Formats: sequence, structure tokens, C-alpha cells
Amino acid sequence: MSEPTLETQKLSRSFGALRAVADVDLSVESGEVRAIIGPNGAGKTTLFHLVSGLLRPTAGRVLLDGVDVGALTLEDVAQRVGYVFQDPDHQLFAASVTEEVAFGPRNLGLPEEEIARRVRDALDAVGLDVGDADPFLLDKGTRQRLAVAAVLALHPDVLVLDEPTTGLDWPEQRHMLELLRRMQRAGRTVIVITHTPWVITEYAERVLLLAGGHLRYDGPVRGFFADPGRVAEAAFQAPDVTRLGQALGCTPLSVEELLSWMPREPAR
Repeated sequence: MSEPTLETQKLSRSFGALRAVADVDLSVESGEVRAIIGPNGAGKTTLFHLVSGLLRPTAGRVLLDGVDVGALTLEDVAQRVGYVFQDPDHQLFAASVTEEVAFGPRNLGLPEEEIARRVRDALDAVGLDVGDADPFLLDKGTRQRLAVAAVLALHPDVLVLDEPTTGLDWPEQRHMLELLRRMQRAGRTVIVITHTPWVITEYAERVLLLAGGHLRYDGPVRGFFADPGRVAEAAFQAPDVTRLGQALGCTPLSVEELLSWMPREPAR
């Protein structure tokens, strides 16, 4: 069995008397799409601040390809785990799109030719062709894609996005999630922190449920929605099609699944 790309062992983080993350054990394989969910204050963002090296654990450890994050510099971690904030304005700062994407590779001391190649590839990956534009004059969806490009330029194996659909209209949400699907197909591991049920049913392969800092569930999407108590613990509501199917005795994750499971009327 191959070594997991990302693993945590008894990972904990306290802020004074508050234990925000408590003894979390998880293992994520290369190329997976995972959704992490839970009520507000569950510890979701804290967990992935630990994974991305933005916080240090109180106890336990994070392993990336078998290497303890505690032994790595923040720059080393950034090349392995890319973290995209819920609000892109919290990480954008440069005067132009090109400068924004070039900042990370330049900070690593890469040659200018390599920096230019990475900028071009990252902007192509997210579908942006606005190199000289001021990032803060772009709309929210475009700024979100720019934030992803800036992270991709570091060539991380794991991409973590905190509420990537928040503040986007419907076409922008679809654009963002299809981008993430392309990242997965390119071999990256994608982890999405979300409160949006349809994002999970349509894009995730597994669900991580955090509540009170503890990992309550780590398993298939259908298994999560099949348990009403678990869904309630996540402060969630299953998509309409899933709830309709459950009233009929099944747990569909899409309209197509529901239709395929419904009994057919005999031909006359």
C-alpha cells in the first residue's frame, strides 16, 4: 500500500483553555477530493492551518509524504500544501496579476525563466489572461481564481480551499469547482472546506466531519448523507434530491441516480 500524501497523528491544537482540534487522525491519498464539514467553531480552519504550517500543533504531528511538517520551514510546506483563503483579498497584495503569481516562485529563488514559465502555466490552468491588471479591480470570482493561480505556481501536491464558492454567483461557482476537478485530474489532492451540500455530492469522494474539534466521520459521501443524525451533527441539510430519495427508501446523490432507482411502469 502506498504512503498517504497527507496524514495526521493525534493532532491537537489549543488556544488557552479551548481545544480547537483534539486528537485527529486522518489519512488522505494522492489524487483524492475530500470535503471537510462541520458546524461553525468545529475546528475545520484550525485543522488545515495546522496542515499548511500556518499554525504549530500543541500535540501530535502532520506528515506530508511521510515527512513531519515540524521539521520543515514554512517555505518548504508551502511547496507541498497550497492554502487558499475564503476571502482572496486576505492573500492578494501585488500591483499586478503577474507579480502576484510570480511572488511565491521568486521568493524561492528560482531563475527568472522558471518563474515566467510557472506564472504562464498557473494562469493558463485557471483560465486567466489579465497579466497586467490590478488584482483589486477584478471581480470576486476572478480574484478567487487568481489566488488559486498564486498557490499553483508553487507546485503543491495538496490544495486546500476554504469555502471556495462563498460570494460567487452560480456560473462562477461552477467555474471554480470545475477548476478543482481539473486539478485533481492533473494528480493533485484537493481538500475543500465547505457548508454547501451540493458541492459535496457532486465533487467530493469522501467526507471529513469535525465537531467540537474531534473527527466524527471519515468516509464515503453517501454514507454520510445516509445517517440523519450525522447530518444533523454537521449542522447540514442534505440536498433536496437526497431527502426525496430517502423518503422513497434510497440515498441518491443526484437526480440521475434517483431516476435510475425509481421503479418503471410496465409496458402496456
